[in-house]
Amino acid sequence: MRQHDLRMAPDQMLDLAQMAAELLVERSEHVSAGDAWDGEFREGLATMLMEEPPEEGLPAKDVLERAAREILPYAARHDHPRFFGFIPSSTTWPGVIADFMAAGHNINAVTWLAASGPSQVELVVMDWFRRWLGYPEGAAGLFTSRLQIVVDLAAAQQNTLDAAVLLARLSEDAFEAARGQIMERRHGAGMAE
Repeated sequence: MRQHDLRMAPDQMLDLAQMAAELLVERSEHVSAGDAWDGEFREGLATMLMEEPPEEGLPAKDVLERAAREILPYAARHDHPRFFGFIPSSTTWPGVIADFMAAGHNINAVTWLAASGPSQVELVVMDWFRRWLGYPEGAAGLFTSRLQIVVDLAAAQQNTLDAAVLLARLSEDAFEAARGQIMERRHGAGMAE
């Protein structure tokens, strides 16, 4: 391999992936013991992280270790049991691995031609939701944030309101009513909470 080539040998790739997996498993084992959020003021992080640009690159394992210990901990922990933000995330291990696979395949699902396989899977899963919720054949949708799904489902059920108008007018009572209707349909379709 050339000295300035950014590619890695397969055994180095596997070693780095193993290290990343071990760091993530270690983190998941202890996430609930810490706070749901651990941030730092910009000045503190600048003192800790600001440095001269390196003349030479560091070994990838050193960079990964530093990121895991000195950078990534300074953030909200969306997978913490006491984190109650409305942030959709895939914090199960299969979700982490799915993100890893998608990143490794460099998936960009902006058009059918760019990612027909992943796009078809989205259509299949959306059809499962259509069936579970009892919507008619031909009903469709796409995955978005949690609140937007509630809004979209409520708008689809009403079939007279534009989703943007519904979102603009959605009061807390309306949100709970829409949530209640969805939960009723979910239970009627045999879906667990």
